Amino acid sequence: MMHGTLAGLLIPDLILGRSSKWTTLYDPSRKTWSAAQEFLSENLNTFWQYKDLLNPGELQKIDKLPVNQGIILREGLQKLAVYKDPDHRVHVTSAFCPHLGACVSWNDLEKS
Repeated sequence: MMHGTLAGLLIPDLILGRSSKWTTLYDPSRKTWSAAQEFLSENLNTFWQYKDLLNPGELQKIDKLPVNQGIILREGLQKLAVYKDPDHRVHVTSAFCPHLGACVSWNDLEKS
């Protein structure tokens, strides 16, 4: 809502060629050193998450998986998240996060 209000103040000034105190703040071509550092940091983090695409799975056979534990397995080019519940049932799903597509990892503390 706030940005809509600011747009209503800024756009008429831009169209009419008037100066506005909001012009430099909302200039899409502005670049600051802190923004560049944050951009680089976030993109390196994203790249680091995709390294898991190249790693092999943790175990090769599901039968070695202890009860109430999970692992990441590779099946060809696909990675699978595998969990063995307390009843010894095995649950298998894609190991890739639907949000960014990065490979998930097993969290032993949370059992997730």
